[in-house]
Amino acid sequence: MKHKPIVSAEEKHLFSSGFRVTQGDHEFVTYPENTSIRIWHSTEADEYETHFHSAVEVIITLKGTVNFWTEEDVLQLKAGEIMIVPGGVRHGFRMDADSERELLLYEPNGVFTLKEFSAFRQMMAQPIYLNVDHPCTEQLRDIFFRLIDIHRSGAMMRNMRNYALLLEAYAILGEYYLSTEASAAEINSLQ
Repeated sequence: MKHKPIVSAEEKHLFSSGFRVTQGDHEFVTYPENTSIRIWHSTEADEYETHFHSAVEVIITLKGTVNFWTEEDVLQLKAGEIMIVPGGVRHGFRMDADSERELLLYEPNGVFTLKEFSAFRQMMAQPIYLNVDHPCTEQLRDIFFRLIDIHRSGAMMRNMRNYALLLEAYAILGEYYLSTEASAAEINSLQ
């Protein structure tokens, strides 16, 4: 059985710049050719109504405020703060005027199959808010900005290099979680 593509060949050029494809509140993330990472930089006030997608989403507030919400929580992300939203979590956000942000979307399939992820699966089930005082924020900001630079450079092997950076980011988060919040069962799962 052949499935009809969400985006026709005639429409494909519309999506290379990051056009959003939605069906109800389900967003189907489109990616540039030969990569499974999408990055959007924005300086304009904008709102993304409540939605979900399979991709992990990272919001990095560079200036001003990004108002972020899930079904359980509402937060104001200020400059320097990071929100990591797991795939499948219903969320939305609004950028205020005079705000600036980077938004990264990537498919977690290959990364999350590693055994070590089972030790902190509970941490990965909810959005992770990293305020400017969180011990991991600066390291993760540096990693995400390196990822953005590599992605925009169009360098050969950029997708692989960027997933290596994502693994580094998750190793930092996992080490922090396992040393501060994990249950004995989660820690023992690594043995």
